[in-house]
Amino acid sequence: MIFSMTGYGCAQKDALKVEIRSVNHRYLDISIKAPVFMLKHEPMLRAIIKEHLNRGRVDVYISTTSEVPGTRVMINRDFVGPMVDSLNALKEEFKLSGSVDIATVLSFKEAVIKEDENPAEEILEGIFRDALRGLIDMRQQEGKNLYDIVQNRLRTLSEIITEIEHRQKAAMSVVSEKLRERLNELFKDFVIDENRLIQEAAILSDKMDISEEIERVGSHLKQFNKILQNNDNIGKGLDFLLQELNREANTISSKAGHYDIGAEAVNLKLEIEKLREQVQNIE
Repeated sequence: MIFSMTGYGCAQKDALKVEIRSVNHRYLDISIKAPVFMLKHEPMLRAIIKEHLNRGRVDVYISTTSEVPGTRVMINRDFVGPMVDSLNALKEEFKLSGSVDIATVLSFKEAVIKEDENPAEEILEGIFRDALRGLIDMRQQEGKNLYDIVQNRLRTLSEIITEIEHRQKAAMSVVSEKLRERLNELFKDFVIDENRLIQEAAILSDKMDISEEIERVGSHLKQFNKILQNNDNIGKGLDFLLQELNREANTISSKAGHYDIGAEAVNLKLEIEKLREQVQNIE
């Protein structure tokens, strides 16, 4: 299964909203924009992204209209009430001076309670994972569309290279015959050494031979399909194969000894470039 590097995910709970966008990039490049008091959670968010994404430019936007729910400090009335009553009773019983004030009450750690040890991080993480899940779902759907497009491009490339192979076989006999006719015309008053003619034709044929290039293109196309079935680093592997395909196409174009082969070689390079445009967005 392949994943696109283009996607969008959004999640919101109460006043907290998380948006994540991604586009194609050679590496994993993460940018996080959030309120200052949330920046302490950035390492956690980056770690979560790296768990699920390998490549792409990822922009995270976190916004809130108020303090994140769950961060309030509350008075433990179940503790403070009985404690104040006990202190007042103690004061009356032993005729003690002084009064019970708020500073005295808050000096007891049991007087203050928090809902959770770190509730803001837990809430943020949950919303962030929901947004990231939406992004991944979109990247997966876009990946399915990319897969179909890439397969169509590969079929077109295969058809072009098959056509080049057919034209090459026909062209060699034509070139050999034209060489014979040209030499006969130039040296019509001389006796042409048939063996030398065959030798020269063989040399010319070798210079124009693109059978190895055709074979390598076919091998690269098979490898292309094989990589598409993998799950890791698909994009990087396809990038490398595209470079190899383009190299073979340039060689075929330079060796083309016939107009039709040259025209098909141009078509081959154009299709490779179209394929490259699609592969650039594969993770």
